[in-house]
Amino acid sequence: MGQNPITTSSLADDAAAFRTAMPVAALCTPRGRGAVASIRLRGSCDLLDQPAGALFIPANRKRLSEQPIGRIIFGHWGHESREEVVVCRRDEGTTDIHCHGGDAATRRILADLERAGCQIVSWQELTTAAACLFASECFDALSRAATLRTANLLLEQNSGVLRDAWQRLRDILAETPLTIDRVLSQLDDLLAWADFGLHLTDPWNVVIVGRPNVGKSSLLNALAGFARSIVFDQPGTTRDLVTAEIALCGWPVQLVDTAGLHESECALETAGIGLAREQAELPIAGWSSSIPASLPAPMISSC
Repeated sequence: MGQNPITTSSLADDAAAFRTAMPVAALCTPRGRGAVASIRLRGSCDLLDQPAGALFIPANRKRLSEQPIGRIIFGHWGHESREEVVVCRRDEGTTDIHCHGGDAATRRILADLERAGCQIVSWQELTTAAACLFASECFDALSRAATLRTANLLLEQNSGVLRDAWQRLRDILAETPLTIDRVLSQLDDLLAWADFGLHLTDPWNVVIVGRPNVGKSSLLNALAGFARSIVFDQPGTTRDLVTAEIALCGWPVQLVDTAGLHESECALETAGIGLAREQAELPIAGWSSSIPASLPAPMISSC
């Protein structure tokens, strides 16, 4: 078992059985986020050419099974209340359906496919059915990448970097006799990148803390590029945590503006100050010329 590459594991065998059991389809684009939605069908395209009533009617009037693989075909979905769609056969067992991005259009097409005998699954399940669990999890992480830089790094993990590291670990575990020191060393090498890997999908959390009226909200607005936080010359303007997501040098960052740190008799303001203190765990040096040197300087906490 240890000698087999990840892509030929029992997971892949289970996926092959899943593919041949029945046609499956999934919505592969986020709901309501774009002008065009994409649905992928795995199974014979004959499902769309049913004699009793074809689901897809190509503009050139040829059956979909007669269309060359790779050709982009314009046509209509259904006979009543027809929906304009673009269909492309990717290979003998994969067909992509592109329609209007509205939720009504995708729900209708998926419902028609289900009535025709197709199993509707999530895109994650569809990916697992076509590949191994490792690749499916990489694609899932890729879908949550917030910047082009992190997306490229995740593609590298799936295309070989992380996969090769796991394969080296599998090879070590298959050795006879088993060398525990080598296993632990390989695990330590992988875990050293754990924090980096988590921030490929989760933004770095940068918390701005300091005394009242030293420019914390102005700093957040300047970095965000718009007026996210209210700026006013009266202490206590910011009470709850105010966040803004930005990209710095290609890295996703969540900025957090906090209440000014000072003693207050107002219970509401004191609660906000408590939140600020909880957030400020890893301070990075900062300063402000607008407050006396004897008082704590504003800080930026990052985690």
